[in-house]
Amino acid sequence: MSPALVYWASLPFCTFVLLLVLERLRPLHTGRASTGDWLLNGSGLLAQGLLIPLLSLWLGQQLAMQLPSLNGILPGALGAFLLSFVGLDLLYYAQHRYLHSHAWWLHLPHHSSQQLGAWASARNTLWLQPLFVYVLPSALLSLLCQDKQAYLAGTLLTASLDLWRHSAIRWPHWLQQRHGWLCWLLITPASHHLHHAAGTTAINLGANLSCWDRLFGSYAAPQGYPLRYGARTRQSAWQQLLTPWHHKPDES
Repeated sequence: MSPALVYWASLPFCTFVLLLVLERLRPLHTGRASTGDWLLNGSGLLAQGLLIPLLSLWLGQQLAMQLPSLNGILPGALGAFLLSFVGLDLLYYAQHRYLHSHAWWLHLPHHSSQQLGAWASARNTLWLQPLFVYVLPSALLSLLCQDKQAYLAGTLLTASLDLWRHSAIRWPHWLQQRHGWLCWLLITPASHHLHHAAGTTAINLGANLSCWDRLFGSYAAPQGYPLRYGARTRQSAWQQLLTPWHHKPDES
């Protein structure tokens, strides 16, 4: 395994640990996690941190055997990285927009959290985890790339940014101001926290880049952090995890 691949493979874990430390030192929230949070957030981290990568790896191997003529037809490291970091990001934006408009009940468990944090980034019903574009669509795009490591680097950077944009850190004012320019390029924590604010509509739907929201009219500029988070639901944590189609909530 090359040193570069070791670096990229360790990036999400190191990012997660660093964000947890910063959230403890400079917390944005003061509330404590509920039992439901431990169930939904913990199972999500296990799924996205272990089970989904293994499933993606297996799918990639199967596709390579079934579609050998498509394996590695896109040369170059830069093209592979951009296909992952930019191309897959557009697919995620489209899927995320669909979830908010046509399959809200399936996405609601992610938005039921009353506070955000790095560990809430993977919070979801178990049924949605294997349906994300980071599984089968990502395996298909990876198949096309000659440089699989560069493609993997894009997905691991995306995973790290996902943790970052969900993180709940009270940044110093001067640093918060200096980071304002990042909103023109990336979905920042402030932008994504607005997406999770109580009573909001489908805004700031992108994962890595804010250009998709600006292009398709779903961008909203953050003005600080929300006072309240989460969508109301009558479902228990177990129902959200295992049977999200039952006992649908009042709001959409």
